[in-house]
Amino acid sequence: MTRFYIFLLTLLAIFSGKDAYADHLLGGEINYKFISASGNTQTYRVTLSFFADCSSNTIGGAYAALPTANPMVYVYKGNTEIAAARLQADINKSNVEITPVCPDEKNNTACTNINNPLPGIKLFVYSGEFTITGQDANWRFAFKGELSYTSAGITSAGRSFIIQNAQIMDPASGQATVMYLEATLNNTTGTNSSATFTSLPTPFFCLNKASSYSLGAVDDENDQLTFSLVPGKTITQGTQPVIIDVVYLSPFTAVTPLPTAAGNFNFSPVNGQMNFTPNQI
Repeated sequence: MTRFYIFLLTLLAIFSGKDAYADHLLGGEINYKFISASGNTQTYRVTLSFFADCSSNTIGGAYAALPTANPMVYVYKGNTEIAAARLQADINKSNVEITPVCPDEKNNTACTNINNPLPGIKLFVYSGEFTITGQDANWRFAFKGELSYTSAGITSAGRSFIIQNAQIMDPASGQATVMYLEATLNNTTGTNSSATFTSLPTPFFCLNKASSYSLGAVDDENDQLTFSLVPGKTITQGTQPVIIDVVYLSPFTAVTPLPTAAGNFNFSPVNGQMNFTPNQI
């Protein structure tokens, strides 16, 4: 059985340069797919997806780094780092607007003009292959927030300030909190691929209207899936970064992440579907 964890913040991220702590990401996903095996080695393709807030596309902002970003992904065996490599942008899937608006409103989102009244969301996708040796129950493919690295400095994957259910400002750095994502692999009984989502995680809902939503998780190998709502993760910045839970703003929690009347949010551990009636913009 594969347990599938859903991190919900919103449903609608050296040289002589200066590091940029971005404030442009609404969310992200990381998954892997088995490619091939040779002897005691296995090769996996890791895919990292970001959902970016178009209203953060300001002059000099980190949003501009997304089309050409080369995010770093690390491979861990237990707590031991085994490898690290930068992913490359998938130009056929990246820089695509996914704002869920009617066709008549497509030119009225912030992706068309930052001053437009409707929020705008763009998808950016990156991928790369990793080869691991041996078997272990605790492999991890981890994105630790380093979105891009150029001669101008490091751009970090900071969260957008339009997120309202979690603490976005890091009190220690005075910057947006930096996103951490990981996917785990147990290959002790054979190769595997992670489950993937078929629904975009950025829907819009109507105020005071009963709504349902599912990320549409599927598994190509027909593994049995179960679902849990768990806290999102943040990685602290500095010489010794630490992975910590996102701090949710009351009354929100990891298991009640949306603005609804008390007792109105229901989540199924069987299929991951959420049923709720939003009562706040």
